[in-house]
Amino acid sequence: MKTNIFLLLAGFLYFTSCDAQPNMKLYNNTESALSQSAYYDKAPYDFLNPQKAYTLPGILREISGIAIAGENTLFCIQDEAGTVFKYDTQNEKISGKLDFTGSGDFEDIFIKNDFVYVLRSDGMVFYFNHKNFDNQVKQVEVPLNCQDIEGVCFNKFDNLVYFACKDELIDDNKQKRVIYQASLEKLNQPQIAFTIDLEEINKMVSEKYPALEDDKVKFNPSAIAIHPKTRERYVLSSNDRFLAIFDDNGLSNIYPLSKSLFPQPEGLAFTADGDLYISSEGKKKGNGRILFFSRR
Repeated sequence: MKTNIFLLLAGFLYFTSCDAQPNMKLYNNTESALSQSAYYDKAPYDFLNPQKAYTLPGILREISGIAIAGENTLFCIQDEAGTVFKYDTQNEKISGKLDFTGSGDFEDIFIKNDFVYVLRSDGMVFYFNHKNFDNQVKQVEVPLNCQDIEGVCFNKFDNLVYFACKDELIDDNKQKRVIYQASLEKLNQPQIAFTIDLEEINKMVSEKYPALEDDKVKFNPSAIAIHPKTRERYVLSSNDRFLAIFDDNGLSNIYPLSKSLFPQPEGLAFTADGDLYISSEGKKKGNGRILFFSRR
């Protein structure tokens, strides 16, 4: 009997001591843990302190993509509706909408001149004139060798459209993620722009954030955007909350994002001056939100 009591007590002390250890897993990034990182403090944006936070109405709880349409206007899409929502950042409300098709799995959006382009996860792109919308919507299928495409953007520096695959290519290396590129005139002829190496991602995380190295970063791209000043390519990963930055030489920086601020980050958009908007879906009954960060 004494032996059993001793074993029970030893087990209790073991598990309570484990629970007492700080939780530093990647999927539970905390603001307090990230604020202690000297490297994080040198980021081009203060990701722990947004200058503005917009709480979105229920219809945008599953916001999946954003694009800047004017000085005080963001175009937003959500996962399930073929609708572009016009969000007024000054009055913090939806000011209008454009219904372009029925339901579907819509992932990202970009604007080029008078046209708006919306990406569906299967690679179908819908586009139409948003300034003189007459319900005339065109579409083109972008044949990519992956099953789920979640990010798209237009790069003004090379006049190409970039597509981000969420997972590895079909029947290919699971440690790679691929970004495609295509011209607006030939969206149905994409080519590989660059690849993301998960081993390289994890190596940089372990070097710059040693307290977070216990879990492997899966890095599933959910959005991509081009910095208007530095030309760097920003790639967002929603599931594990990371923002990676790539220059012409490859991966240059990576930043974990706080779980409390970014429950499920899925949208990126830059202003002309290099300020940054990041949108995040709301978890369970929570609201979607858009956070605004001024460039340091």
